Amino acid sequence: MKRTAINPSSWSQKFGFHQGEIIEGAMRLLNVSGQGAMDADGQPVHQGDIRAQFQYAMDNLVSVLKVADMTLTDVARNQP
Repeated sequence: MKRTAINPSSWSQKFGFHQGEIIEGAMRLLNVSGQGAMDADGQPVHQGDIRAQFQYAMDNLVSVLKVADMTLTDVARNQP
């Protein structure tokens, strides 16, 4: 099994985690960490504006997917 770290920006590595990780074996799977309204330096943005925070978090998710050669159509929800 091969694991590849995905980090569109490097700020998360200072906190000890990757923004995503591709796991390849019988299939190719991308696990994505929770994305928030953090800029490329790891600083929160749009404080007090939940709509702008949500959009920024979605943009961050799209960035992780893009680095992994994926799009939002590749996202699936894991049911407990």
